[in-house]
Order: sequence, then C-alpha cells, then structure tokens
Amino acid sequence: RRRRPAWLCENFDVVAHETGHLILKSVIGNPTNAKKTLDYRAHEEAAADLVAVVACLHFDEVVRRLLRNTKGRLFSRNLLSRLGEEGRRSQIRTAFNAATMWSPSVVRADAAYDKHGFSKPFSGGAFDLSPSTSSGPRRRSGRRSAKRAMTSHGFSRGPGTGRPSGTSRAGAPRMRASSQTCSPPTGR
Repeated sequence: RRRRPAWLCENFDVVAHETGHLILKSVIGNPTNAKKTLDYRAHEEAAADLVAVVACLHFDEVVRRLLRNTKGRLFSRNLLSRLGEEGRRSQIRTAFNAATMWSPSVVRADAAYDKHGFSKPFSGGAFDLSPSTSSGPRRRSGRRSAKRAMTSHGFSRGPGTGRPSGTSRAGAPRMRASSQTCSPPTGR
C-alpha cells in the first residue's frame, strides 16, 4: 500500500471525516475494542465518510461547482462523492461506488480485516439513498433541474433564504473552498 502524504491534515474532507468519528463516539459512545467487530468499524468509517460529504455542502463554491458540473444529476462520480482528493483523478475513497458485500475488493477487505475497504458497500449505499442523490420531483423531461434539486432539500443559497448574505444557515460566516476540491487552498 502506498504511503499517504503527511499534509492530509490540510484536506477538509479528511478533517471532516475524522470529526465525524468524534461526533459518532460522543453520540453513541465508544465500545471496548472487544465489541468493535469489523462490521462495527466499517459502519463507523462509512458514517464518518458521510459526515465529510455533508460538511462539503457548507461551501457555496462547492455547491455551485457541483450543480454546474452535474447539472443536478448528483447520482454520479463528482466532487461531492470523492473523499480526500489527491488530485483531479485520484482520491482516498469514493462514496459513489458499486461495491457489494460480494465484490472481490470487499471480500479481500473482509479477509484482511480492512475496515476501510469493508466500508465501501455501506458508504455507497448510504450515498445512493441520500436526499441529495435521490430522484425526487421530476420535470416533464424526466430530469430534475439543478436549482430544484438543491432547494428542495434545503440547500438554497442567495437572496430570499432568510439569512444575511455571507452567512450559513446557522448564521456562521461562510467558508470558501478551492475551485478544484472540497478542501480549502493549501498554498502548495
């Protein structure tokens, strides 16, 4: 397995994923290691991945690029589904995947007790079922409009949202993301 660069601490997806672990542990507790089966650990990894996916939607630029690039068809490989981007074509994991419990990579992960590989069906299934990728209301053409896809799930931005410009739904100042990934610029 290749080594990951030390600067992943500057990647928003990775920080949000690790924060997801802390949120899960504070809500459901932290069982002893004897109770942490591979299934438990894989579900925890998938849940932390989904925290990172949702956290990326905080960035207005990410939402704009996502809608522009997908035209509202979020059930695809896109910047929201790519976790821990290492460049334009590579990432640590992807939430949009076709992994099943019988996929060769998942079977190998089970045999090797690899919680990250074993989490693929869980994160993929949850991403497929998430409101942002569901089919929802359709126009006559059978496709959802990009604006309707996001506003119907509470992701509207701009005038008429009932909050001051430049703030998030919670009233906090909005953060800006780089133009290529969900992560803020690293200065590299």
